[in-house]
Amino acid sequence: MSPRRAPRPLIVRVVLGDIVDAEASVIVVNHFSGLAPSGAERAIDRVLGGAISRLAARGALESHLGATHFLPAANAPLAAESVLLVGLGEPETFVPDRLGEVGAAMVQAFGAFRVRDAATILHGGGTARVERTRAARLLLEGMLRALAQLPEAACFRELVIVEREQAALEPILAGLRAARGPASIRLHLELTDTAPPAAPETPETSPPPVDPGEPALPRHLRIGLTVAGSDLKVTVIGLGGFDPAATAPYPAQMEQTLLRNLETEVLREPDPAARATRLESIGAQYYTAFMGAADTVGIPAELAKLTSGYLVVRVDRATSALPIELFCLNGRFLSRDYCLARQIELNAPGRAAALPPPRARLRVLVIGDPRGDLPAASAEAAAVEHALRGLGADVTRLPAPVTYAQCSAALDDGEFDVVHYAGHARFDPLRGGALVLADRDLTAEDLATRTHLPRVLFANACYSAQTAGDDADNVFSGWQPTRDLVSGLLRSGVRAFIGACWAVDDVAAATFARGFYAALGAAAPASGAPRASIGEAVRLAREAVIREHGPGQPAWAAYALYGSPWSAL
Repeated sequence: MSPRRAPRPLIVRVVLGDIVDAEASVIVVNHFSGLAPSGAERAIDRVLGGAISRLAARGALESHLGATHFLPAANAPLAAESVLLVGLGEPETFVPDRLGEVGAAMVQAFGAFRVRDAATILHGGGTARVERTRAARLLLEGMLRALAQLPEAACFRELVIVEREQAALEPILAGLRAARGPASIRLHLELTDTAPPAAPETPETSPPPVDPGEPALPRHLRIGLTVAGSDLKVTVIGLGGFDPAATAPYPAQMEQTLLRNLETEVLREPDPAARATRLESIGAQYYTAFMGAADTVGIPAELAKLTSGYLVVRVDRATSALPIELFCLNGRFLSRDYCLARQIELNAPGRAAALPPPRARLRVLVIGDPRGDLPAASAEAAAVEHALRGLGADVTRLPAPVTYAQCSAALDDGEFDVVHYAGHARFDPLRGGALVLADRDLTAEDLATRTHLPRVLFANACYSAQTAGDDADNVFSGWQPTRDLVSGLLRSGVRAFIGACWAVDDVAAATFARGFYAALGAAAPASGAPRASIGEAVRLAREAVIREHGPGQPAWAAYALYGSPWSAL
């Protein structure tokens, strides 16, 4: 009988201090896809001279949950040979129960590179706001399981968990004590709380806490509305093992008829009462033609179960031209009952750009009338600036004329949460959709290599072009450049785009913008209450237009949101 092998030891120390002062072979921090470095990751990024931010900006940072990257630290003022960056995936879909996979990924990386000891933070306890005891237990259990399963990881013997807050030490230690692992690993726990806490960084506001029992993804309904060959395909996209889908002949003739009716019976109709009646009628016909025709998947029942909340419609290049915000079921407009957003299907790769960290005060760049030929756009920009300052936002406004160099410098230096543009949109067959500046266009390609991109780009380009009078005979003239701009911006990494699908009245456009920003700034994280989500802010902006101008003002249905409606600033 072979002798019984003794359990392999693992020492885990909990230390009060700062991760940049830790002494270990490897320092471990984490990265959320699409977020700029914050907290411990930001501190390490600074020490590394911005290496993490540059990788994220180039789209070279694979950050799905469990992805690992080693960065050399030999020339950095760190007491470590390298930095290990472990991915936490998308912040909107982060599930705390998967922290064990993060621990296992760390161990796998340690085994691959023969790492004996490492210093880390408590993953999930920062931006994700997982309760510390739970985060510590899940992380350690994942590491213990991996250590038992991976012979190559036998080299790893010591882990130091560095924590900046004195009060967090005991909860972390409690979670480590509660961790359960294989008998082949003998765990030794130590607590060191004598190190002085490092001076706090500039306060950063974190997203709302994740409910320990629920995934971060909120309750929502996602519907696919795409073209398959010559057919229209309608899909209810869920989280299970299959998605119900149905197809029907694409109603091309009906689409053209409804588009003409929308233009002649609504957008050119002078009587507000008549417009309101026809908006509902045309919205009901659109729903029947495009969701009802293939509806063996039970969309009305799914909407009834949702009752309120978030509705995402996945479109492609063909169906993105549909006025989905006008769709009406049983006398109720979907975009008024739900926080409606679009997600576009593209046949091209994109990237997750580094975004500015959330703050107590919104930081907004306003570009108004950049060529100096649109008085209404200039007035809108001034009104937006005034409203945002009244809400306590930090606003940088670039009044006319705005050159490419001025705009570029502002984008590089500002780390803005929102960019609000009021001016012309243009479509170039070679460069795609673009926002027009005084001397040249700003394209999605121009934004693609920025260190940071805004979380939201609000382009009132279609309405602004219309006020100049040069396209007065075509109320849909701005749709092609705007639609193409959407695709390019989302591929570049912008997380949300808001734009008008047709020309909008000046006053109503300003009302929509004020309503949107008022909702975003109504409760700032510094007050202890979360801001409204982007989708809720758009919904409230629609209601503001209806409240001030009546249901017959079609501007409330003109604006489309592309992106996750539950995202917050």
